[in-house]
Amino acid sequence: MVKKYLLLLAMLSVHAGCTGKTGQELYSDGVKALREGKSGSAIVLFRSVLEKEQNRSDARYQLAKAYFAEGRYTLADKEFQKVYRQNPAQPGIHLDLAQLYNALKKPDLALSHAEQYRADHTDSADALEAIGSAYLIKMMPDQAETYFLKALQQVPGKQSAKLELAALYLQQAKPLQAQALLEDIIKGNPLHLRANNLLADTQIAMGHKAEARSTSHWLIASLTAGSLGCGGG
Repeated sequence: MVKKYLLLLAMLSVHAGCTGKTGQELYSDGVKALREGKSGSAIVLFRSVLEKEQNRSDARYQLAKAYFAEGRYTLADKEFQKVYRQNPAQPGIHLDLAQLYNALKKPDLALSHAEQYRADHTDSADALEAIGSAYLIKMMPDQAETYFLKALQQVPGKQSAKLELAALYLQQAKPLQAQALLEDIIKGNPLHLRANNLLADTQIAMGHKAEARSTSHWLIASLTAGSLGCGGG
């Protein structure tokens, strides 16, 4: 409840700051906010642009991305569709829709858009990962593994593909393979929440319950210290 209240205050503050700015200034502020992970503020800014310039497709496209980042997938779909109708050649739109439909658990639509994106971007690691995720949703693990591995061949350090592949290996009772991938991610990003949680699950699957407890306790302590400003530099 407190988090929602603080978010509302932040959004009201952003909206107040929109007064008097041009559409381009608001757009630039929105792109900056989205890049910094402030998707709620970005939504307010891009909506303000569209209030001034209703047919501005670049702002609508970024609004859809902000909704997606915020986890508001139905609204993201609505805005992406408007962009697609207005400009079917919008660069990246098919990849965005593939990732969105995976989030909405609509893998057939995700596959369709990912393959359309690959028509012009054959070696795209993002598209290969999206295809793997769609096959995973369709409960086709062999195909999912194939495409996750292809994604990692293109971009060996791609964390999201490693995470999806590790989760798949954990489902397939292959904890050693999952552990190797997760430890590689954590080596570069020790506080990666999902990687640490999956590592704890992997340790439990291997019968190492004490290690799993240690992983979970360390992560909670580290995140708590960081939120209190004690995480170090």
